[in-house]
Amino acid sequence: MGKCTLYEFIVDIGGIRVYIYGRDREVFAVSFLENESVRKRLSDDFEIRPGSPEDPIYKAFTEYAKTGSISDIRPNHQWGTEFQRRVWSAIYDIPCGETTTYGGIAAAIGKPGAYRAVGQATGANPIPILIPCHRVLAKTGLGGFGSRPGIKRILLNIEGLELREKK
Repeated sequence: MGKCTLYEFIVDIGGIRVYIYGRDREVFAVSFLENESVRKRLSDDFEIRPGSPEDPIYKAFTEYAKTGSISDIRPNHQWGTEFQRRVWSAIYDIPCGETTTYGGIAAAIGKPGAYRAVGQATGANPIPILIPCHRVLAKTGLGGFGSRPGIKRILLNIEGLELREKK
């Protein structure tokens, strides 16, 4: 029996090249870099083929680039620990145009002192944008976004939020 197919979509979002892997309105991974480790992890279980601009996933992410809103696409939580999946579920529920803090997510999942662990789980999110970890901020300001913290600001700006750094 052959591997199932996942499609790779490349979309420009706010000047950032975004790699999206999914099928049937379900997204398995999103990367902001041409990331061979993401492709490798996925190719262990899936055959990866180029996606079409007519696919609903491609259309949803190009619409997000224009409007800051994404709909009719589901995340696939195939990876992660139980704690990470709880964090990602809480993050998924943050509405567009709103933000919270790492401490806010920790409290929401019943672990109020675990804000650092929440930060680590947020950083391990395999489906950014769809699981909107960019909407989770540090108590003292914007906070990081992996190796490219400017991405968080760009995504929040696309969604209509302009944040000022706290002093």
